[in-house]
Amino acid sequence: KDESELYTAESLTNLSVITMSKKEYFENLLEHPEFLVDLVHLFADRLTYTERKLEGFIFSSTTARVANFFLDIVHRFCREEQTPIMLPLRLTHQQIAEFIGSFRETVTIALQNLENDSTISIVDKKIYIKNLNQLRNHAVLGRKKK
Repeated sequence: KDESELYTAESLTNLSVITMSKKEYFENLLEHPEFLVDLVHLFADRLTYTERKLEGFIFSSTTARVANFFLDIVHRFCREEQTPIMLPLRLTHQQIAEFIGSFRETVTIALQNLENDSTISIVDKKIYIKNLNQLRNHAVLGRKKK
């Protein structure tokens, strides 16, 4: 099988895709070695992010993982000064479950917990963060002892 057929990706936001051959890629790196430094920093950041997420899968409750996932979305896509913060992505319970490594039913319970204490609200399939500090507390306090 062709190597390019081994990978797939799905985007939740608009994006542009640029393709180039390996030869073009390496030629660009030779012409612009500063890209290598940026690439190493990117890989290091991704490794740290992945380690943090893996630790979260092991040592955090589902509610904490949902809270961390929402905080990640807020950090990447939202302006925190608005209240409530509307998450710009329409996410199903199943999609959230896939992102955090959980079952849909467990995510539904976690979302209900966050709604019940007024941390979030869900209106017309849109998720609103009503209390960002409380969401941060859920993310931190939901960690299980090692």
